[in-house]
Amino acid sequence: MTDFIMPHLGLDDVTGKTLEKHQAMRTLQRGLRRKGVFANYVKFAVVRHPFDRIASLHQGYEPKCALDNLIEQMAQGLIDINAYAFFWPQGRWLCDLEGNNLLNTVFRLEDSLEHVVDFLKDLGVPLKGELPHVNEGPLKSNDREKYETAWNDLSYPHQEAFKHLYQWDYEAFGYE
Repeated sequence: MTDFIMPHLGLDDVTGKTLEKHQAMRTLQRGLRRKGVFANYVKFAVVRHPFDRIASLHQGYEPKCALDNLIEQMAQGLIDINAYAFFWPQGRWLCDLEGNNLLNTVFRLEDSLEHVVDFLKDLGVPLKGELPHVNEGPLKSNDREKYETAWNDLSYPHQEAFKHLYQWDYEAFGYE
């Protein structure tokens, strides 16, 4: 089996090996470079449409507010997306400090997890059932229509502010 890193889920969710969840790739890179083995790993991640991701996070956000208010507060700097890791652009998790992608492969959640399963099988990874889906809320990750409706309900200025905040993700992962 090929050694691999999937920073969001942690290896334990897929193979039974242990890796702390939600570590930035640059943190993993530092630790594994010290051991001289970072280059030996296949590094991949599953990213999510930036708006879908934040709309999903918004469901559990406290204090409760309308999504457009949350985006406005983020755009005005009243909520500093850099101070709260769960608001970070996904690129910040997956790139080094210069913005270089540290992964070999990136999958988009909207393109189906079957691609990930096939990729893992090609690496010789013994899967324990299906890939886990953690933190799923009322808006399911595969329900693009609901996210598109939520997006269309935002004013144009809020849409533009959001795209500006998450420009890195839109560009790096080919989202529109």
